[in-house]
Amino acid sequence: MSALTINNTELLDAYIDYTDKLQDINDYLELTNLLDNIRSPQLTGEDIITQESKSLLIQRNLKKTLRSTTYLLLYNLIESTMTACVDAIYSTLKRLEINHHAQQNTDYFIFHLRESIRKHVLKQYGSIFSNDGIAEISSNRLSVFNTIIDKGYDKKSLFNGNIDYALIKDEARKFGFTVRPLNPPNGLFDPEDILNIKTNRNILAHGAETFSECGNRLSIGEMSKKFTSTVNLLNAVFAAIDDYLVSEAFYETA
Repeated sequence: MSALTINNTELLDAYIDYTDKLQDINDYLELTNLLDNIRSPQLTGEDIITQESKSLLIQRNLKKTLRSTTYLLLYNLIESTMTACVDAIYSTLKRLEINHHAQQNTDYFIFHLRESIRKHVLKQYGSIFSNDGIAEISSNRLSVFNTIIDKGYDKKSLFNGNIDYALIKDEARKFGFTVRPLNPPNGLFDPEDILNIKTNRNILAHGAETFSECGNRLSIGEMSKKFTSTVNLLNAVFAAIDDYLVSEAFYETA
């Protein structure tokens, strides 16, 4: 799929990082696909110290391990990209809030936002009310989004190893945008693929199966399908959030 046009500055940074990671995974999948389609593949080369010729036969279990590692790569792509996208929303709102008060407006910026966003933001706001946090807010008159992003919003633990399509839909609902496939049927994604990626990532992360056992259940064709679903979903997320931010759909309508 061709590159998307991202107009929001904060989201563009996330998109550039996403495309870099996408290229890494695509290169990895090309390697695993090549190894699976070669009879008795092996690596050959020269020892950098002794200059002796050496070779390594790629055994079947190693190929299975390489296939199952795809789950980790795809899950990392989904979680890190969604985290960066949500961060772009908060950063955009933070920038607009600063501009709002710089224009000497006396009302609070947050009350111009949709109710669903206000609730979502204020829920996180409670986590910063330690004694030190309250003192800092009071003495420095910190803005809502500045305070949340700096004190109460930990993007590293935003999804915490449990992201799938259902959670992405729920996050979109809280902010008020909808994720739809781009250019169907080519841009379609299967929610079951995303759930399967999360499930198998957790199986591997918790040691419930060996990598070769997990890879034994994953064919090259299935791996390619899950990759396509992931890319199509995340492209749809970027398009939806960019439209949401550019059109300023986060504001409450009269």
